[in-house]
Amino acid sequence: MKHLKIMSVLMSAAMGMSMVMTPVSVLADETTEATETQTTEAAEEKEPEETKAPKATEAKETKETKETEKQEPAESKEEQPAETEEKPAETEEQAPAESKEEQPAETETKESEVVEEKTPESSDKKDAKNATNGGKCGKDLGWSYIDGTGILVIDGSGAMYNYDNTQTSSYTPWHMHLDSIEQVIFTNKPTSIGNYAFAGCTKLKSIVIPDSVKSIGSYAFYGCRDLSVIEISKGVNSIGSFAFAKSGLNDISFVEGAKDKDKEGLTSIGSSAFSDCVNLGTISLSSKVKTIGSYAFSGCTSLSSVSMQNKITSIGSYAFSDCSNLASISLPTSISSINDHVFSHCTKLNNVKVPKNITSIGDYAFESCTGLKNIEFTYKFKTVGDNAFRGCSSLTAVKIDRNVFEKYEDQFTRANQYVVPIPIVYADKGDTTVVNGMTFKVTNAAKTGSGTVSLIAYDGSQANVTIPGAVWVKDCTYKVNKITATAFKNSTALVSVSIGSNVTTIDSYAFAGCTSLTTVSGGSGLTTINTRAFNGDTSLTSFKITSKKLKKIGSYAFSGDKLLKTIYIQKTTKLTKKGVKKSMKSSSIKTVKVKKAKVKLYKKYFTKKNSGKKVSVKK
Repeated sequence: MKHLKIMSVLMSAAMGMSMVMTPVSVLADETTEATETQTTEAAEEKEPEETKAPKATEAKETKETKETEKQEPAESKEEQPAETEEKPAETEEQAPAESKEEQPAETETKESEVVEEKTPESSDKKDAKNATNGGKCGKDLGWSYIDGTGILVIDGSGAMYNYDNTQTSSYTPWHMHLDSIEQVIFTNKPTSIGNYAFAGCTKLKSIVIPDSVKSIGSYAFYGCRDLSVIEISKGVNSIGSFAFAKSGLNDISFVEGAKDKDKEGLTSIGSSAFSDCVNLGTISLSSKVKTIGSYAFSGCTSLSSVSMQNKITSIGSYAFSDCSNLASISLPTSISSINDHVFSHCTKLNNVKVPKNITSIGDYAFESCTGLKNIEFTYKFKTVGDNAFRGCSSLTAVKIDRNVFEKYEDQFTRANQYVVPIPIVYADKGDTTVVNGMTFKVTNAAKTGSGTVSLIAYDGSQANVTIPGAVWVKDCTYKVNKITATAFKNSTALVSVSIGSNVTTIDSYAFAGCTSLTTVSGGSGLTTINTRAFNGDTSLTSFKITSKKLKKIGSYAFSGDKLLKTIYIQKTTKLTKKGVKKSMKSSSIKTVKVKKAKVKLYKKYFTKKNSGKKVSVKK
């Protein structure tokens, strides 16, 4: 339409010019037998009419055009040449209707039109063509399409405009090239990719998303069936709904974010973002992802493996529904529920272990998972949604609390009437377990999640030890809240230790005589360090405890630690004068680093009279 409008303007302008400039030359070309004098007289006779011709032509233009089209097959009357001489402006419109005898005149008229197309007015057509190959796509972004190469270039910085390819008025400016674009190149620093930006680019094969891009809009790459590989840069924080739906992706790489807050990495995946990507085989989400929208990977029929980190707090309904090739799934421990239909119709899914923090599963969560044979819940699990296992015809074993099974037995028997509950086994007080060479003993066998264990022994098999916050004993987890006396005593192979967040007490002599121990860290929940806890650790050089709750450092706690000059307890606000009585006695400590607000007060505690040795107290 745009080109037709431009042609109409050009024809009107050309017709006006022809009234003054072209009649003589046209007649001279058409009538080879006419003399120069006759031609001049013809021009003089027409001069008054030519002045009026433009108005007549404009008034009749539409009508004559329609009449011409209708008259094209028919022959004109013999008087037509004379009429042509009298009304040259009309000749141009009626030329196609001339008789066979007048064919030379028709040819010459077409030649005249070709000449008119080369007049200065035709530059508007070039401008129109250029407009289809470039323009603006953001306040500070421009675009250009390079004919014959399939390359679309986006230049500039800032946000891209959002588009809507379902509305003609909101099409992307390069929509006329959708079937030709094979590569998109960003030459500067755009901050977003707009909605529908490249939707329908069926031949798009290559695009590198710059680190400057923070968001990918909804439907941005929808239906890009030749796009097989994409790297989500570390600058991208969110991916909009349907962003890559129905694309040809078979591999997605999520780049981990940096410390820069503006480039923290992907945190949110929108609803249906990768739905119906039937070639997608594996997914490994970055550790920054917190939310996965509903239907996010629904219909990815080739998907066989999914890796999710323990930062995810929400997985939307239907997120992995109809992933018919998915055989196993490792759910993050950071979620508390499995929503409706999340794994429905995952027909190859065969074994599911539900993390301990999950307390409920929604309606139809595992509907028609015909390959599912067994599922394990923990002691914290409480609620089964309606028809959660409907159609799970292979399900035979469910590990679950007996009371919960009895409450929801019909939900399991709807799947298979022969399903067998495997009761959760709870630990008794005094039961033990060994983890990484450390032996833990149950001190509180509560079934509510508040049970505790103490670390009672270490076999010396590892030089660098991390004491966990909790351990499994039988089918339950128990918090590690104490390191008992002599637990690590004389463990000469021990080099470093990181104390778990639930440990509140380090008993007397717990780490005494660990002559290779150089570093002690962690202990964010620590309240008490008892007498001679680190006595005789002759290689100890670094002691940094992060607890805000530390109240006591026992007498002679660091006795004989000749290399330890400074201890860091910079977060604690709970120390008392009595709590540090004789704590520095027989130590080599010269400085205690504490919270700035506590420097003045703690100076009164760490005196020779009270702590057994005067030390410098600094922030």
